[in-house]
Amino acid sequence: MAVSAYVLVKCQGGMVAEVAQRLLKGGHVKAVDTLFGDYDLIAYLEVEEMLDTFSVGKLDEIVIKEIARTKGVVSTNTHIVTTPRALREIQQRPSIKERPRRES
Repeated sequence: MAVSAYVLVKCQGGMVAEVAQRLLKGGHVKAVDTLFGDYDLIAYLEVEEMLDTFSVGKLDEIVIKEIARTKGVVSTNTHIVTTPRALREIQQRPSIKERPRRES
C-alpha cells in the first residue's frame, strides 16, 4: 500500500508557478494546486516503494529533497493521509462538468 501525504508549500513572491512545475518533476509529487491563504500551493505525494519499511523519517527525507529544497520554497507543512480510500471515492465521483443538469 502506498503512503500518501499533502504538503502545504509557502513560496517566495512571484515564484508560485515555477515552484509548482519543479515539484511535479520530483517523482513522488503527483499533483499540485494553488491556494489562497497562508500557503501558496498544496502538493499531493505518494510513496509506492515503501511497503513494509515505511518510516516517517523516510517521508521526511522525501519532503526535504523533493519539496523543501526546491528553489523558491520558503516553508512546508506536511499532513500524512490516514484514509486513502476516501480520496479514491472522491475521485470516482463525476465531475461538475459530467453531472447531468437538473431541470428547474
